[in-house]
Amino acid sequence: MAILWVVIIVILNVISKYLADRYLNNNALIKARIVATVTVLIQCVFIYFLIKSIIPYAVDFLNIFYHH
Repeated sequence: MAILWVVIIVILNVISKYLADRYLNNNALIKARIVATVTVLIQCVFIYFLIKSIIPYAVDFLNIFYHH
């Protein structure tokens, strides 16, 4: 599941860069800023889900050191 979140984040980055560059080339600065802001907020949510999917594996890995 973590790999899926990473792929989604990368795809969103590519789409965001494409849209922002297109708006900047058309001198639509406000639209470019809105696209960048919205995609950053969406990426923050996706990063939350990425970390949420990685944490169980990290906890299991760290439990290896505490078993005697």
